[in-house]
Amino acid sequence: MPSRYSLDTLLGRGGLGEVWSATHASGRRVAFKRLRSDRPGDAAAGATLLREASATARLQHPAVVQVLDLGRDEGRPFVVMELARGALREGAAASWSEARDLLLDLLSALAHVHARGVVHLDLKPGNLLRFDAAPRLRISDFGAAALAREPEHERWLGTLGYAAPEQLLGEPVGPTADLYALGCLATLLLTGRRPFPELEGEDLFEAHIGWAPAPLRPCFEVPPEVEGWVARLLEKDPSRRFQRAAEAARALGRSLPCPAGRRPPPLGAEVAALRVAGLLGRPVEQEALLLQLGRPGHLRVRGPSGSGRSALARWLLTEAHEHDLARSALVELDDDSPTSAAVGRTLAALLDLRGLDPPEARQQLLLRVACAEHLSARDRPALLGLLGLASAPLLQPAHLAGLLLRTLREVAGERPLVVVLDGLERQPDAAEMVAPLVTGGALVVSTVAEDRGGAVGAADLELTLGPLEEHALRALLTERAGLEPRSALKLAERSGGNPLLASQLLSVCLEQGLLEERPDGFALRADAEPRLPADVQAIWQRRIADLVPETQRPALGLAAVLGARVDAATWRLLCDQEGLAPTEVQPLLDAGLLQPYPRGFSFAQGLLRTATLALFPDRLPRWHALAAEHAEKPAVRGHHLLAAGRVVDGARDLLAANLPLLRGRHELRASMVLDELDPLPLPPDARAEVARQRAWVAVTRRDPRAVDLARQAVALAADGASSCRALLQLASALTRAGRAEEGDAARRRAAGLARAHGVLDVLREALIGEATVRIRAGELAAAEALLREAEASCGPSHDLLNARAWLALKSGQLPGAARAARRVLGLPSPSPLARYSALTYLAEVARLEDRPEEAEAHLVDAIEVAEAAGLRGSAWVARASLGILAAQRGATARARALLEGAVEVFSADHRRAVALICRAWLAGVHRGAERAGTVATLSAELEELELHDAELVEALLWSSAQAAEHAETLRALAERARPTCPAGS
Repeated sequence: MPSRYSLDTLLGRGGLGEVWSATHASGRRVAFKRLRSDRPGDAAAGATLLREASATARLQHPAVVQVLDLGRDEGRPFVVMELARGALREGAAASWSEARDLLLDLLSALAHVHARGVVHLDLKPGNLLRFDAAPRLRISDFGAAALAREPEHERWLGTLGYAAPEQLLGEPVGPTADLYALGCLATLLLTGRRPFPELEGEDLFEAHIGWAPAPLRPCFEVPPEVEGWVARLLEKDPSRRFQRAAEAARALGRSLPCPAGRRPPPLGAEVAALRVAGLLGRPVEQEALLLQLGRPGHLRVRGPSGSGRSALARWLLTEAHEHDLARSALVELDDDSPTSAAVGRTLAALLDLRGLDPPEARQQLLLRVACAEHLSARDRPALLGLLGLASAPLLQPAHLAGLLLRTLREVAGERPLVVVLDGLERQPDAAEMVAPLVTGGALVVSTVAEDRGGAVGAADLELTLGPLEEHALRALLTERAGLEPRSALKLAERSGGNPLLASQLLSVCLEQGLLEERPDGFALRADAEPRLPADVQAIWQRRIADLVPETQRPALGLAAVLGARVDAATWRLLCDQEGLAPTEVQPLLDAGLLQPYPRGFSFAQGLLRTATLALFPDRLPRWHALAAEHAEKPAVRGHHLLAAGRVVDGARDLLAANLPLLRGRHELRASMVLDELDPLPLPPDARAEVARQRAWVAVTRRDPRAVDLARQAVALAADGASSCRALLQLASALTRAGRAEEGDAARRRAAGLARAHGVLDVLREALIGEATVRIRAGELAAAEALLREAEASCGPSHDLLNARAWLALKSGQLPGAARAARRVLGLPSPSPLARYSALTYLAEVARLEDRPEEAEAHLVDAIEVAEAAGLRGSAWVARASLGILAAQRGATARARALLEGAVEVFSADHRRAVALICRAWLAGVHRGAERAGTVATLSAELEELELHDAELVEALLWSSAQAAEHAETLRALAERARPTCPAGS
């Protein structure tokens, strides 16, 4: 096998191949598929395996397993894919909501697959893999699809329990065969059993061909229309089923009631519906486009070069095609050929004439026109001329529009019409096509580059694309390009929200060898400094020369130094200090290159700012030093100082600015700053602080290297203050690693040093941390003493008040807990984590005081705070609390969905204690055999963990009251889990 992979565990064998878990040389875990060991030299099987991989690699959909690598090693073919947690289990979903979401994900994937001419032919639980990240279910193993394309293949393909009648009979198959299999899967998800579960072999074969399945008996409440929906999927006659995955999805997504509290996005409008570059981060615009489908009119998409105008319009065309929402045509206008040539290319595509030699194309065209309903003999000369098959007079735009409309109607049937005029500013006369197209019933979507000018007429609705939000561009680079998060953030910031510039910078990185592979994706090398390609930079510098007089260009350079957003007052002050004439910005505003904002202006184009800075390389250090003198924020000042060559001062500012980022769990940004500082010559105290912050990031990310990094920080500490900070970080790392006693010892050492050196913030944090340990151990009196010392030494803080709220809850003092939590929310500027904690304490007080609606409202607010701050684990703790509320109120389906989701997340995050508490609540929610399994798992895990926790006791006692048949076992587990009460507590 290739030396870059090492095999770990055999996961399974199929007809062609065997699948192993493997590790890439970079450390990334993958699934490695190769020919079975008993047929290594089977050339036909090897070719089929690679065909399967090639087919899968072309399917770029979130719910289709990704192929990462493929090839041959010593003649033996192999395929490398993303590694799943396992396959879909044979059984019912947790709830109607979960079943519906899984089915919609699968239908979205099938729409994508079928639109590319692929039919899977073997959809079954074993080929639907589970992942932690959404979508949680993804289609794998296109081996049957690959075999079906082999002309010599004769026997039926698939798995008997899920195969369509036409598959079993060896008849021609199409997308409807996959929809039959989906009907079988829907039956499994709803009832826990596939159709005809008691039959095997010949009997099962006969049942699929001719027997009606039994009526649905779902395991949970479902809308009444569901049974008819499943029955239509399971029709024996393919023509009586849904004909397209999109049609089935529309019926499921639009006709059936939505689960309480949830609203599905419009079909295909999810941000990750298609992997189209430049499209992420445009959900509002996507929604607006989808809402216009079926409504004649003119919608214009306007934006600067590289903003993703064409990608957005093409997304609509693909969406309309895949989901059968409309029939569409793309007219690609360019500078080098007239509008008629662009329309001719579109007509060739609509009539399936591309790639034919002229005699064959002419013959096919004449046949199409002779049999046409909307085209006539009068259209033949114009069509032949536009397709380059005969000479013809130049046609006016209105005539072109009519011909395009009739051709489109010929292939559309009764579906709505959509025409995209891409790049209207390149051929302004094409604007004259809009009115006749709209009059003929089409939706016209035109795209216009706002920075190229040109009169293009009015529109009924206009969408203006600004820069992509940073998080969306970062997602584009991580999900589409495979960059690791910090490198993605660096390129996203460098490109100023412009997808095209981000793509160009990425290309530069590839060309110059600036990327290296790591376990979490491709990363920029530490010394990498991607720069704009010279030809692109030259184009933008010519545009600057056209719009800005030479004497005013230095002032524009000074503005670019200040950042993407420029405060006009500061800029004019610096211009005065430098003796520069301020740039007349109105022409740049008129051209859309700058955008106004209340205090000044911003660079709408990251390309413009980058090209401007490149004009003045010798002046940049002085300008950055000048900007640093007027910068209010430490992070801004620090970057200016680094650029000015004042490394030590800049590093200290940046390290200080990193602390709020780390407290707010923004470790990606903090890591980028540390990456920037790593190669610089820093004094010992700054180097020690870099090491400490590295350890902080590692603790937050649950990185197994956290303890080693924290020990390095302790070793590098240059004085008492930095030593106590590093020791406190070591305590956090040790505690998170499950080494509680060592963590307590490090925390006490940190507190002692902090007292000795008067480092009050560390003293407060150490005392609160020690109090937290005491609360968790049930030593409430000791915790109270520690919190009093913290308040006396350092005064109140968000963390201290939250610790008081928790202590009050554990002591049964509910009013005191509520007062402390409300004080947190009343103090200025609580961090997201502090707000989240206070809201969850208020929710717990409300739950214990039997005010469930108020408790739920606080938990929903807490989830919003956590998700906005990227605190995924915290959000799931709040969801688990919602599940507990639902269980206590008798909302069994909701409780089950939330608690099972929480168990899955916490188990994956190795938070076994929290997962165990959730499972204890599930023991009272589950029924029958499932409950028995949950109780057995609880017994085994509690024996292994030896967890003593009051919350676990509450869950077990509640479940014992719900589960009479297991009450004795659950009460015994509760006694085993009961915390011991130390003296004085």
